[in-house]
Amino acid sequence: MKTIRFEFREHGSVKYHTAIIPERLSEATGQQFTALLALSQGRIAEEQFFLNFFGIPEKLLPRLDLWHLYVLTDQLRGIWKVDKIDHFPIADIIFLADKKKRTKALRLQAPAAQLKGMTFQQFMTVDQFYQWYVYTGKAQYALSMVAALYLEEDKTFAELDIQHVTARLEEYPDRWLLEGIAFNWGMIRTWLSGAYPHLFPAAETQEKHADTARTIKQRPGSWLNIFDTLVGDDLTRIESYKELPCMDVIRILDKRIKQQKA
Repeated sequence: MKTIRFEFREHGSVKYHTAIIPERLSEATGQQFTALLALSQGRIAEEQFFLNFFGIPEKLLPRLDLWHLYVLTDQLRGIWKVDKIDHFPIADIIFLADKKKRTKALRLQAPAAQLKGMTFQQFMTVDQFYQWYVYTGKAQYALSMVAALYLEEDKTFAELDIQHVTARLEEYPDRWLLEGIAFNWGMIRTWLSGAYPHLFPAAETQEKHADTARTIKQRPGSWLNIFDTLVGDDLTRIESYKELPCMDVIRILDKRIKQQKA
């Protein structure tokens, strides 16, 4: 993290504003993370980006000249470098109550850092939706992925009605925020790839045929097949396997694959 302090005068007195600047995406706050995504997608003007990302007060921004703005922008050099993020900067998704539609207020929360508390069944569901989203580009898969990933407070994945939550997400006003969460999950996978390279090999999602310039996407794998390998003949414990902490199962599977390759 870096900091830049601004000094300015207001009503005859000296005031200060300190901007906290992340050096990589994994250090960004939820507001900074979404501001970066919005700027990269051309959804907000640069002025709004400076307000949102650096937290610069609106009354201060007009006082900054091009040199100040250049210095600020230069601090972001390299921030888009592929990063290993083990958490979700966007901590929650909030729906306000709507009397006309008779919908209650709803708050969906992201999993804890390093996927603590996430069951293996939830992980498989989220990642399968993510892989199909990457493969097809269809926003519906991203919505279902987020519905499986962000849960209501004090609710478990086993209690989740994915279709119901996906339907509500279809009406969420900031669709880009939801796709930003899908981008976040891609970086979670990068973190998993570094920690468990046998289960999550760092392979390209696209490969080019040598004889053509045509790019072909790899079809998503199936977590159900991997789950069958884990369960084996112990069919009586299928449900208990699903409820195991996902990081424990991932560790076991990675070790098994490593042993098979030896």
